[in-house]
Amino acid sequence: MGAVPSSDPSRGWRTEGLTITVVTDPDLPARIRVVGELTGDRVDLLHDCLNTHLRSGGRHAGLDLAGVTSISDDGLAVVLAAHRAYRRLRGTLIVSSVSPDVRRLITATEADRELLIDARADLAPLTDTPIRDVAG
Repeated sequence: MGAVPSSDPSRGWRTEGLTITVVTDPDLPARIRVVGELTGDRVDLLHDCLNTHLRSGGRHAGLDLAGVTSISDDGLAVVLAAHRAYRRLRGTLIVSSVSPDVRRLITATEADRELLIDARADLAPLTDTPIRDVAG
């Protein structure tokens, strides 16, 4: 399954059960908001979205996971692989607004030792304001 980006980037990337919205500003990191189930073939959509951001020259992004209702090991693997890809290119991928289900998997797999997680954003309401880089 390949990602189906909308011709209007503000409408996001969609597949049944998952929507990804990318908010960009030339002066700030992109904010990538994921809503739905990050499981099964749906993980390919996030993979394609993040790779498109990197291929287009993006080097810094905030990944907002507040709307993720469930995540599989494969979903977390995509997030970890993207984190590594951003780092290889001297960029950052900051995970934020982690839902309780996602937090449990991140903690259980000890992925929190590698991922950059902005815990402050876990308490903040969702907005379209991009996340600023945190030291990492």
